Amino acid sequence: MAMLTLDGYLKQKEHLSARLGDVLSSLYMASMVLKHYENQGRPEADLPLVEWSCRTLLYKAQEQLHDFLRNFPNRFIAAAMRLAWGIYRTVEPGNALDLPGQIEQALAAGLINAAEAAQLREFDRKVMAIIDVDDFTHEELQAAVQAEPKPAGVTRLNVA
Repeated sequence: MAMLTLDGYLKQKEHLSARLGDVLSSLYMASMVLKHYENQGRPEADLPLVEWSCRTLLYKAQEQLHDFLRNFPNRFIAAAMRLAWGIYRTVEPGNALDLPGQIEQALAAGLINAAEAAQLREFDRKVMAIIDVDDFTHEELQAAVQAEPKPAGVTRLNVA
């Protein structure tokens, strides 16, 4: 999408291309973690480290995509890409990144006690409050696009 909308201008926007390179490198490193884990015969003891590594690298890739879209020169296309990629969707139940579900499973399995579960729930609540700062509805995005000042002689596309 970036190559289609920016064409040769992308080369001039080093920051944007660097962010895309960062996304690719994070995804590549996550795939290498999984490949190494597979090559080692999937040792059960390594699974928590593999899971943590992949979560961290995928989070970094997501944040780099956020940076890319924050600096994308065409705000309308950036908003459309956010919606198309589903960056601001919340975690569905049963998803591997469902921390509340994992806390309940760990509590039921006796891996953590009630006090630790409460601390983890509070931590998750705070993290989600920080993340939700960028969780905009379609109407909020449309209002922001409409509110942007437009240069003289430029017509604005309506977001539907």
